[in-house]
Amino acid sequence: MVKGVTWDPVGKYLASQSDDKTLRVWRTSDWQQESAVSEPFADCSGTTHVLRISWSPDGHYVVSAHAMNNGGPVAKILERDGWKMKMDFVGHRKAVTCVVRALNDKQCLQLDCEVLL
Repeated sequence: MVKGVTWDPVGKYLASQSDDKTLRVWRTSDWQQESAVSEPFADCSGTTHVLRISWSPDGHYVVSAHAMNNGGPVAKILERDGWKMKMDFVGHRKAVTCVVRALNDKQCLQLDCEVLL
C-alpha cells in the first residue's frame, strides 16, 4: 500500500513510498519508473501509519521517512543525480514518519513517532 506521494517542484517527477519498503521515483512525461530504492528500508518494521516524503526546493533531493542506518532510525536523502542515497538525518529514537520542508525553503523538519503520539 502506498503511504506517501510527492511531486518534485517542477513537476518532472513523482516520488512514492510504500509498505513494500521502497521509495520509487516516476517520470511524469511517460509515467514510467525512473528509480526504485529499497536498501535503506530493508531493516524497517513492516508497516507504519504514515510516510510523508518531501522534495528539496530545487528538486535535487528527496528526503524520505522510515529508513535505517546502522540500526538507528533516520530520514534518508535521495540525490536526483544517479538516484543515490549517501546522506541522512540522524539522532532519532523512533522511526521517522514525516518529513516536511520548512516555509523558508532552507530547512527540513523531521517528525518521529515520539512527536506524533
